[in-house]
Amino acid sequence: MGRARSLPTTTARPRLLTWGLLSESKGIEWGTRAISLLEDMTPAPEYVVLGATHPKVKAHEGERYRHKLMDVAEGLGVSDRIVFLDTYLTTDLLTEVIGTATAYLLP
Repeated sequence: MGRARSLPTTTARPRLLTWGLLSESKGIEWGTRAISLLEDMTPAPEYVVLGATHPKVKAHEGERYRHKLMDVAEGLGVSDRIVFLDTYLTTDLLTEVIGTATAYLLP
């Protein structure tokens, strides 16, 4: 499951962005499914899910939700268009990444 990768700060294709602590109540699976419905766009958009798993969730469930999202993306054939970044960013870097997004999907 090596589907997490680094994020370029520029992109030629539309970028959807979700950021914050990851937990099942955020509805990120809806964004994942939406990406699969946009496959006819040229260039195809990417979806960036930026954030660490919520510490309380991680203590009880580990990375189960993140892996579930990755599995959904793979099953829909869009894992190459979804970037999962399990990290915290400095305010400056987060601001830079937010500036690269075409649209935001917020919980």
